[in-house]
Amino acid sequence: LLAYDAITAMALAIEEAGTNNLTFSNADPRRNVSDLEAFGLSQYGPMLLQTLSGVHFRGLAGDFRFFNRQLQPSVFEIV
Repeated sequence: LLAYDAITAMALAIEEAGTNNLTFSNADPRRNVSDLEAFGLSQYGPMLLQTLSGVHFRGLAGDFRFFNRQLQPSVFEIV
């Protein structure tokens, strides 16, 4: 559930930042697509990081919110 919330948070941050074309610099298309080093660097990384830090919503695993670049744990009620 937390992974689903993380993907939702990333999608919200991309929409809010207005990044329509997520291109990567220094990408090497000749390398294997499963090699993560072949992706290169995102030009929108700093902007996405700043936008993602301000995203908060009620997700499947509880409240999703960052504080000082750390995900705040959800408070569980034991009944």
